[in-house]
Amino acid sequence: LAAQPITFILDLACLASRRGYLKLDKWLSDKLREHQDLFIQTTVQYLRKKAPQLLQIPSK
Repeated sequence: LAAQPITFILDLACLASRRGYLKLDKWLSDKLREHQDLFIQTTVQYLRKKAPQLLQIPSK
């Protein structure tokens, strides 16, 4: 991740993926291999902020 903050880079990657300029799954795999723990932690924080509904437990 040549630029900081990582959350901005994640926003750009998502936009590029939606527009067909980036294969998000490959990009995520590459960044995970390169940056490991920092990338995982930051991505989880990013997802918590951008998509809190992913963390909700469905009611029965």
